[in-house]
Amino acid sequence: MKIPTNHRQAEEKLIIEVNNGFLEIDVKGQIWRLAQRQGCRWVKGNTIIRKVKRRRAEKQLPNGYMEIIIYQKPKIVCGLAHRLVWRYFNGKIPLGLTINHKNGIKNDNRPENLEVATYSQNRKHAFKLGLINQNGERNPAAKLTEQIVLDIRKLRAGGKSLLEIAKIHNTSFQQVSAIANRTRWAYLK
Repeated sequence: MKIPTNHRQAEEKLIIEVNNGFLEIDVKGQIWRLAQRQGCRWVKGNTIIRKVKRRRAEKQLPNGYMEIIIYQKPKIVCGLAHRLVWRYFNGKIPLGLTINHKNGIKNDNRPENLEVATYSQNRKHAFKLGLINQNGERNPAAKLTEQIVLDIRKLRAGGKSLLEIAKIHNTSFQQVSAIANRTRWAYLK
């Protein structure tokens, strides 16, 4: 299920569902389903609301975040649980800001674990916690492999010139120089 690009509209509808008693958000940030609609939702007046046994309403997405899906005639409304929990306990999310998980665990939606942050702060926080690692081959722009980098350093230690190594590996003199001097791929020993 694709999360809508405009989270705010979906969040408004989900908050209404909480206020109407269809959903409940507890102090641990868990979201529970208490009621559901039944019947043909495309025919006006043909939908009934029935109470259901209290059950978790979130579903974990492949990226680790928790998602909420509800059916409102005639559409499906989905949103991210951590944004809904923030809205419920703290009010609207200011424009230009996002919700950050302080401990980096994407399914830990306890209110005390959530904070507003700019997108830049959120990304820096993810790098600091090691959630994003684009060193070496993991960088989408990387043209060399770790094995080639280690070979370049080995050849340089063996006395080969930077120009010779560049020709062997079909790369630039500057690239080989930066690798040999450890200003690039510095994390490799």
